[in-house]
Amino acid sequence: MLRTVNGTTHESYRDACLALGLLEDDNIHRQTLQEACISQSPQQLRNLFAILLTQICPSNPTELWEEFCHEMSGDYAHQTDVTEEAAKNMALINLEDIIASIDGTSLENHSLQQDRQMKRKTKNIQEKLTIHAKIKNA
Repeated sequence: MLRTVNGTTHESYRDACLALGLLEDDNIHRQTLQEACISQSPQQLRNLFAILLTQICPSNPTELWEEFCHEMSGDYAHQTDVTEEAAKNMALINLEDIIASIDGTSLENHSLQQDRQMKRKTKNIQEKLTIHAKIKNA
């Protein structure tokens, strides 16, 4: 079995590769994001995360996203009428734009996915917020 290392069968090939030392774990990336959370804005955190995804290629980007999505979506979460799920999706949309500007790829290329229906709903919310902001500033 390819997933067996030193008599232990791992749940995935990735886990087996980690056990063999063929892949690095994401502790250094986790530490980098933890330190950045202290002084960086959500937008800056998304920029940093995009750089990590496109240049460093962490072994489990989904796990890192789930751990830090609250901090990376904080600016959207503070907007009126935005649920936590919508804020998270708004951050993912922005993250995908950043990734595309860096290397022309999408979230899927970096093992992150977004529900298409939720993406459409979130874009509608963003458009409404933009309209409300224009009306308020007029």
